[in-house]
Amino acid sequence: MADIEYKTVPLPLEPRKFKGLKSPIDRASRTLTEILNEEAKGGWAFVRAERMELEVRKGMLRRIDDVDVTLLIFSRERVESAGPQPARRIEPQTAPQAPEPLNVPEPIVASNAGSDSSDASSTPRTAD
Repeated sequence: MADIEYKTVPLPLEPRKFKGLKSPIDRASRTLTEILNEEAKGGWAFVRAERMELEVRKGMLRRIDDVDVTLLIFSRERVESAGPQPARRIEPQTAPQAPEPLNVPEPIVASNAGSDSSDASSTPRTAD
Protein backbone atom coordinates (compact mmCIF):
# COMPACT_ATOMS: atom_id res chain seq x y z
CA MET A 1 0.00 0.00 0.00
CA ALA A 2 1.50 3.33 -1.04
CA ASP A 3 1.51 6.30 1.29
CA ILE A 4 0.42 9.60 -0.23
CA GLU A 5 1.57 13.03 0.92
CA TYR A 6 -0.18 16.31 0.16
CA LYS A 7 0.96 19.87 -0.39
CA THR A 8 -1.03 23.11 -0.64
CA VAL A 9 0.04 26.21 -2.53
CA PRO A 10 -1.87 29.49 -2.27
CA LEU A 11 -3.01 30.99 -5.55
CA PRO A 12 -1.78 34.62 -5.66
CA LEU A 13 -4.46 37.27 -5.12
CA GLU A 14 -3.12 39.16 -8.16
CA PRO A 15 -1.95 37.27 -11.24
CA ARG A 16 1.67 37.58 -12.32
CA LYS A 17 2.55 39.93 -15.14
CA PHE A 18 3.60 38.46 -18.48
CA LYS A 19 4.86 40.29 -21.53
CA GLY A 20 2.14 40.61 -24.17
CA LEU A 21 -0.75 39.61 -21.88
CA LYS A 22 -3.05 42.48 -20.91
CA SER A 23 -6.29 40.76 -19.97
CA PRO A 24 -6.61 39.77 -16.29
CA ILE A 25 -8.19 36.48 -17.36
CA ASP A 26 -5.22 35.63 -19.62
CA ARG A 27 -2.75 36.60 -16.89
CA ALA A 28 -4.60 34.48 -14.28
CA SER A 29 -4.68 31.52 -16.65
CA ARG A 30 -0.96 31.80 -17.38
CA THR A 31 -0.17 32.20 -13.66
CA LEU A 32 -2.07 29.02 -12.86
CA THR A 33 -0.32 27.17 -15.70
CA GLU A 34 3.11 28.28 -14.41
CA ILE A 35 2.33 27.11 -10.86
CA LEU A 36 1.05 23.72 -12.08
CA ASN A 37 4.15 23.18 -14.23
CA GLU A 38 6.52 24.18 -11.39
CA GLU A 39 4.94 21.68 -9.01
CA ALA A 40 4.83 18.92 -11.65
CA LYS A 41 8.63 19.18 -11.98
CA GLY A 42 8.85 18.18 -8.31
CA GLY A 43 6.65 15.12 -8.87
CA TRP A 44 3.44 16.69 -7.52
CA ALA A 45 0.11 15.92 -9.24
CA PHE A 46 -2.72 18.49 -9.09
CA VAL A 47 -5.73 17.21 -7.12
CA ARG A 48 -8.09 20.18 -6.82
CA ALA A 49 -8.52 23.83 -5.87
CA GLU A 50 -10.16 24.73 -2.58
CA ARG A 51 -11.56 28.15 -1.71
CA MET A 52 -11.44 29.28 1.93
CA GLU A 53 -12.62 32.38 3.76
CA LEU A 54 -10.21 33.55 6.46
CA GLU A 55 -10.54 36.21 9.14
CA VAL A 56 -7.53 38.54 9.07
CA ARG A 57 -6.81 41.32 11.59
CA LYS A 58 -5.65 44.55 9.96
CA GLY A 59 -4.68 48.02 11.04
CA MET A 60 -3.82 49.58 14.38
CA LEU A 61 -7.22 48.78 15.86
CA ARG A 62 -6.85 45.15 14.72
CA ARG A 63 -10.13 45.27 12.81
CA ILE A 64 -11.24 41.88 11.48
CA ASP A 65 -11.59 41.55 7.69
CA ASP A 66 -12.68 38.51 5.70
CA VAL A 67 -10.29 37.40 2.94
CA ASP A 68 -11.00 34.76 0.28
CA VAL A 69 -8.02 32.50 -0.42
CA THR A 70 -7.74 29.82 -3.10
CA LEU A 71 -5.47 26.89 -2.25
CA LEU A 72 -4.16 24.48 -4.87
CA ILE A 73 -3.86 20.95 -3.52
CA PHE A 74 -1.18 18.59 -4.87
CA SER A 75 -0.34 14.99 -4.03
CA ARG A 76 2.42 12.51 -4.71
CA GLU A 77 3.48 9.08 -3.58
CA ARG A 78 5.67 9.24 -0.52
CA VAL A 79 9.33 8.48 -1.15
CA GLU A 80 10.26 4.98 0.09
CA SER A 81 13.54 6.07 1.71
CA ALA A 82 11.60 8.12 4.27
CA GLY A 83 9.94 4.97 5.65
CA PRO A 84 11.36 2.51 8.18
CA GLN A 85 14.46 0.67 7.05
CA PRO A 86 14.87 -3.10 7.55
CA ALA A 87 17.25 -4.08 10.33
CA ARG A 88 20.86 -4.70 9.30
CA ARG A 89 23.15 -7.19 10.94
CA ILE A 90 26.19 -5.56 12.46
CA GLU A 91 29.18 -7.84 12.83
CA PRO A 92 30.95 -7.68 16.21
CA GLN A 93 34.34 -6.11 16.14
CA THR A 94 37.26 -7.45 18.16
CA ALA A 95 38.95 -5.11 20.58
CA PRO A 96 42.44 -4.04 19.54
CA GLN A 97 45.19 -6.10 21.18
CA ALA A 98 47.45 -4.40 23.70
CA PRO A 99 51.06 -4.26 22.53
CA GLU A 100 53.41 -6.78 24.13
CA PRO A 101 55.84 -5.33 26.68
CA LEU A 102 59.37 -4.75 25.49
CA ASN A 103 62.05 -7.18 26.76
CA VAL A 104 64.30 -4.79 28.58
CA PRO A 105 66.94 -6.31 30.87
CA GLU A 106 66.52 -5.38 34.48
CA PRO A 107 69.13 -2.96 35.80
CA ILE A 108 71.92 -4.38 37.91
CA VAL A 109 71.98 -2.82 41.32
CA ALA A 110 75.23 -3.05 43.27
CA SER A 111 74.70 -3.55 46.95
CA ASN A 112 77.53 -2.62 49.38
CA ALA A 113 75.61 -3.42 52.53
CA GLY A 114 77.53 -5.71 54.91
CA SER A 115 80.73 -6.03 52.84
CA ASP A 116 84.08 -4.43 53.57
CA SER A 117 85.84 -5.01 50.33
CA SER A 118 84.93 -5.17 46.70
CA ASP A 119 86.28 -8.75 46.50
CA ALA A 120 83.74 -9.99 49.00
CA SER A 121 80.79 -8.74 46.95
CA SER A 122 81.96 -10.63 43.87
CA THR A 123 82.27 -14.00 45.64
CA PRO A 124 79.07 -15.86 46.26
CA ARG A 125 78.10 -16.59 49.85
CA THR A 126 77.22 -20.05 50.97
CA ALA A 127 75.20 -20.95 53.94
CA ASP A 128 76.96 -23.35 56.38
